[in-house]
Amino acid sequence: MNSFRNSITLMLAILATRSFANLPESPGEYSKWEAQMLSAIDNQKNRPPTEAIPKLGSWVMQMSIPSNLEHGNRPVFHAAQADLISIPGHAEYYRDRILEAQERLKNSGGGTTWYDYHQVTRNAFQIFPHLHSPEGVRALGELMSNDWALPGNDTKAISERVPILSESATVALSRFPLAEKPFNDRITKKLRECTCRVAALV
Repeated sequence: MNSFRNSITLMLAILATRSFANLPESPGEYSKWEAQMLSAIDNQKNRPPTEAIPKLGSWVMQMSIPSNLEHGNRPVFHAAQADLISIPGHAEYYRDRILEAQERLKNSGGGTTWYDYHQVTRNAFQIFPHLHSPEGVRALGELMSNDWALPGNDTKAISERVPILSESATVALSRFPLAEKPFNDRITKKLRECTCRVAALV
C-alpha cells in the first residue's frame, strides 16, 4: 500500500507542475497578458462546447492555484469561470471524463491507465469546486453515489481504500458557496474522514 501511495504522490506532483501559469511580473507585461487572456476567453464563445469547455476549464484550474492569483478582482479567473458555467453540459463534460477514465481503469491491467485515471480525476476535481451551477451540483451528487474503490488490498474494507470518487465529489461539493450544505451527520463525518485521506495523498 505504501508503494501505491508513493506512486500516486509522484504522479500528482508531476501533474501539479503543469498547472502553473507563470504570470508576468512587470506591470506592462502583466497588462498585456491580462488583455490577451480576456480576448482568448471571449473567443471561446465561437468554438464548439467540446473544445471550449476543456480550454476554459484549464484556465479556471490554473487561475485557482494560489501561486497564480491575479491582481485586483481576478478578471481572468472570473471571466473563464462565468463563460464555462454558461455552456450547457459544462459539468456533465467533466463527470463523463471521470467515468470514462474509471471504466478504462476497471478494464485494464494498470500501466499507463493508472496515470490516465489520476490525471483526469485530479484535473476534474480541481475544476468542479468552481462550477457553481445547478448542473455542477447534480453532477457531483451523481459522483457522490459512486463507491467504486481503486484496486488495493482486498483485506481492507472499501471505506479504508483511497481515493474513491464519492469522497472526492463530497470534498468538491463542500467547497461550494451554499447557504446550507446538503450533508447529514453521516455525510459530514464521511467528509471529515475523506478530506484527511485525500490530503494524505498529496
